[in-house]
Amino acid sequence: MKTLIAFLLMSSSFAGLTGKWSAGGFFDYNNRSGECKEIFMQIKQTEKKLYILDGGYICSDIQASYPPSSFNIVDGALYYFGEKVGEVTENEINLNYENGVYGLSLKKIGTELIYKESWDDGEDYLLIEGKLNLLL
Repeated sequence: MKTLIAFLLMSSSFAGLTGKWSAGGFFDYNNRSGECKEIFMQIKQTEKKLYILDGGYICSDIQASYPPSSFNIVDGALYYFGEKVGEVTENEINLNYENGVYGLSLKKIGTELIYKESWDDGEDYLLIEGKLNLLL
């Protein structure tokens, strides 16, 4: 019984951001702004892996979907195909790709997931922000 309780406590301590998250939000795109009808993420987090199972947004005529992705966690760093692309803690994920052109920040505060995605290549700029609610 003690072993089962210890296992359950240990496995739940790595749940972090696991779940389905969704809500509306706002976007800024090249000096144009508006509402996002939906921002959604489905995440699974374990001690050694982070999975983005689904995700994306619908913001006016700007829409995107994330492909399923798997990251290795090593000492709090996130690796994608051997390349370090971010950091992860129990309540926060930060990803950066393409030498900082793309960034994704997810931070759990209470029952909300603060979502911030940005693209900035010097010519085009996109910022999407929202406070997502846990669905499952």
